[in-house]
Amino acid sequence: MFKTFCDLHTTTSYARIYSGKVQKGDKFYNPRSDKHERIGNIFKVHADEVTTSAFATKGDIIALSNLKHTRTGDTLVSNNKIMLEGITFPASVVSSSIEPKSSADKDKLLEVLEKIRLDDPTFKYNFNTETNQMVISGMGELHLHIISRRIQEDFKVAIKIGKPMVSYKETILSKSSGFNEHSSKLHDQNIYGAVGIDLIPDNTTFHPVAEFLPSISREADKFKEVITNAVLGALQSGELIGYQVINAKCLVKEVRMNEFSHEIGYSISSTNAVKIAMKNAQMTLLEPFMKISISVPEEYIGNVLNDLNSRNVVVKDLKKGETESLIDGIAPLSEMFGFADSLRSKTHGRGFFMMEPFEYKQVSDDRLKELKNVYR
Repeated sequence: MFKTFCDLHTTTSYARIYSGKVQKGDKFYNPRSDKHERIGNIFKVHADEVTTSAFATKGDIIALSNLKHTRTGDTLVSNNKIMLEGITFPASVVSSSIEPKSSADKDKLLEVLEKIRLDDPTFKYNFNTETNQMVISGMGELHLHIISRRIQEDFKVAIKIGKPMVSYKETILSKSSGFNEHSSKLHDQNIYGAVGIDLIPDNTTFHPVAEFLPSISREADKFKEVITNAVLGALQSGELIGYQVINAKCLVKEVRMNEFSHEIGYSISSTNAVKIAMKNAQMTLLEPFMKISISVPEEYIGNVLNDLNSRNVVVKDLKKGETESLIDGIAPLSEMFGFADSLRSKTHGRGFFMMEPFEYKQVSDDRLKELKNVYR
């Protein structure tokens, strides 16, 4: 599945057939979701022509409607568990709060956000319990603007959008350890869990991972899933400002057990062990930098370069042509808000630019203090 499109009433999945044949009523298996899908109507797609077909074969581009357990990047197979390599999408870099203008549209907004998430894998949303706000995240200021317009115009939900915010990340610079033992009672039932972990810097992976030492008792196998989920959940909110922790590996090195061992106990103790390890670790904040390419009419090049310099953009290449110049550079995302309007004004609507995620860099100590004051 290489594309999913959602509207008010239907979800359409676009796919290419790599082998075999597909007919209406066929049943296929999705290895990622571990679910089966039954094929409904089949539409063959060629450019802007869409035709209904009873079947499709190898090489065809088809559209399938209302698949329940399939999303962009998934593979559907008939009788074996082959799974093609999925599509890797960049992490979101800009966030903004969102809320319906009418409280009656709260549930409808959630439904629409889920449809857009299926439609656009670079879009994310979550509820921030600290601010009691729904937060949407995307690839840039323009991306969130387009999504907000779509929510209002295509899905007919009136909304209020907050000011865009940079999606910083947190990471650890040194190995640290954490241990927590939890014991309580729930409805007269004793609850127990005890977990010890090491938090280790790992630049080979962007998203945090959890691993278990081989020495962990086999009796603890039944709690590994809940421990993993709790550990990764705790790393979604770092100790500096509360942003996701990246480039880190959590090594579970100890799982203590007794007759009162319970999933709730291990969930709580795992979360607390990670928080303790983060407090013990040397942590820092990472800021997203963007690769930027700008096309500017020659007569406006000076004004645009001055604007880029004021935004701390590092110009990597400048190619001058007869009528226009091409600028390539690296820009801190926090400085690029409002650049589209600025470029339009300085070039009288004739300049344009493209921006894509490049890397995360450590912020300075002064910048970290400033952001702590803003976010806490």
